[in-house]
Amino acid sequence: KPLPGKTFYVSANQAGDYLSDAMTSLSANIRRGEPEKPDEMYLHISDDGRQFWFKKDECTADFDHIRGVILQEEAKRGIHSFSLPYLAPRIYDTLLSPFGATLYRYLSVAGENEQEARSLAAIQPAYRDGAAAAVTLIANFTEKDGFHENNLMKALTDLPPFQTVEEEYFPEGGDENKASLLARLSSAGGKGKEGIAFSTGNGFIAVTPRKNGFRIIAQSYSMEAAHELCTDMKGKIRGILGENENHKTP
Repeated sequence: KPLPGKTFYVSANQAGDYLSDAMTSLSANIRRGEPEKPDEMYLHISDDGRQFWFKKDECTADFDHIRGVILQEEAKRGIHSFSLPYLAPRIYDTLLSPFGATLYRYLSVAGENEQEARSLAAIQPAYRDGAAAAVTLIANFTEKDGFHENNLMKALTDLPPFQTVEEEYFPEGGDENKASLLARLSSAGGKGKEGIAFSTGNGFIAVTPRKNGFRIIAQSYSMEAAHELCTDMKGKIRGILGENENHKTP
């Protein structure tokens, strides 16, 4: 039976095809394309299927926040072990703490002593796959009398504020400067797992190597604070490498 009085609009791409099929098994009403009214829920999955966000009225929830809600809901239902990429938001540990749940983290490149984390991740696709996350989210807020949209919106509202910002930095010296920089950041107190990471009073920041440069990932309580962490890290990088403030980054 379809969910009483509820229609979900999903992105009109190949990833949306998968979501439509999966949600039909939850007895949901599915329509492809943009919603006709602003108060209807629109579920969007990226073309590669990895990212998921939804929009309703003035509320837009990104994958990080959706994943936070799913983690809490699954923990409430008695799941006490979760596995996520190493650079997933640190706030997730705080969200799971009241439930006594354990959060394992694994590197993008397989490292030592990660077998348990990777085995667990293999059976928890909702935390790394957009379509699986969409299905799990809807399932968690669906009861016998239908989909409880208000409960979902409240769960999102109740999340502590957090934002993630990603930027890139390309040093002038190429690979030679990349190795030197990571070593210097490590000696300055950074912890080396996925690149070099720092925990600060305002959040978490990581510098990871990539082709021709670095990716800087900052997590904080607001977008502005996360951008400030990125700016501060770029200044530290320039100081270590002896580059001037006019060095251009994307």
